Amino acid sequence: MLRWLFPSIDGEMLGFAHIFIRKMGHVTVYGALAWAFWFALGGFSRLTLGVRTRWVLLLCALYAAGDEFHQSFYPSRGSSVYDVGLDLLGATLAVCLLRILWRWSASRTSTPPLNRPNAIHYSS
Repeated sequence: MLRWLFPSIDGEMLGFAHIFIRKMGHVTVYGALAWAFWFALGGFSRLTLGVRTRWVLLLCALYAAGDEFHQSFYPSRGSSVYDVGLDLLGATLAVCLLRILWRWSASRTSTPPLNRPNAIHYSS
């Protein structure tokens, strides 16, 4: 597809683009996983924002480490701590964005916040 989009691309640049796209896949997929964990933990309304953040990052780290461990058993796949780092980067970026959106949303509501400073509040 890259050769079709960029007919004059050389082999070295094609190799770099291939690696870049694969590694950005780690960031994107684990950002989506963090997003899913964030909302899965949303039912526990007593969780503070900080506790929810730590749980999401812990779950993503465990899943990433388990995935890389699993890949180590397949000769066609590579296992790398670097990939776990990229996975956690994606999860961290997603959690940062979610925290920003949550705080922005909380500042726009007329409902007073709960007594705890970082409590997650749901209006009914």
